[in-house]
Amino acid sequence: MTASHATPQRILIAEDDPDDRRLLADAFQQSGIGCSIEFANDGEDLLRCLDSSPELPRLVLLDLNMPRMDGREALQRMRSDPRFARLPVVVMSTSAAEDDESRSHRAGCSAYFVKPVDFGALLDLVGVIGRRWLSPPREAP
Repeated sequence: MTASHATPQRILIAEDDPDDRRLLADAFQQSGIGCSIEFANDGEDLLRCLDSSPELPRLVLLDLNMPRMDGREALQRMRSDPRFARLPVVVMSTSAAEDDESRSHRAGCSAYFVKPVDFGALLDLVGVIGRRWLSPPREAP
């Protein structure tokens, strides 16, 4: 088997907060997970990115509380579209409300996590996400 130039796994993150975006990008980079990250500003932007891309991302990380279209509505729309019905969607929200978590699971999220308050815990969570939904990075030949 010959080595090929694999395209990094693409992750689409719907997150409106610039600080959270930076922290997530840093955490994925430091985790060593081979991925490229694309950000969407809200649910409308997320659906537009999915519609316009020739290839689905490996994973969607979804914030619930965003302007225009929130994560709840975006998740419902994704799950009602056969193209995105099986796409892994992990909700990461500041909300620890049981109702938000149960509604997200009923709407079809793959997992629900409360956003960690410190960077070390975020690194740990990104590691969990990577092991569960992303393949390990390939060794260089």
